[in-house]
Amino acid sequence: MLDITKEFKDKVIKALLLQRKNFDGTDEKFVKLPYLGNKTQTSCKRGVVKLQGMDCLLGDDGEIYFGERLIRLMELVEGRQLDVYWLDANDGTVIKALVYLRGETQLICELLPKPTYSWSKIGRTPNDNANRELMSKYVNTIDGFMKKTQKRNRKFIDKR
Repeated sequence: MLDITKEFKDKVIKALLLQRKNFDGTDEKFVKLPYLGNKTQTSCKRGVVKLQGMDCLLGDDGEIYFGERLIRLMELVEGRQLDVYWLDANDGTVIKALVYLRGETQLICELLPKPTYSWSKIGRTPNDNANRELMSKYVNTIDGFMKKTQKRNRKFIDKR
């Protein structure tokens, strides 16, 4: 009987993360992740998904979405039940998190940690300014989507 040790499992996960390829050489967005990682059932509320006690934002390939791409994602996931498959490091931090609709197998997007920045203007670094600008774009897109959705719902209710 084959005994897979934690050390071997960590090496396999690390190899998958570094290669991001299956044996055919084609990139399939971590096909093995649902089998090697952890699964959490959660939902998306106003563009934020809670995972391991932290706020995560929607995106893909390490980039947080905003604008039209985020609106398309929001139409799919906002208010819906989600399955998040994620890999964690030895210290418990999330390395990679992929989002699927509950009970389905099609990959929707990737979760990325919410960027943080200093609130005080004096203590801000150039990185803090970039994070603040990114969060402003994300929040403005979410607010616009929510207003458009509310208008659509009001029109539906008024036509009854």
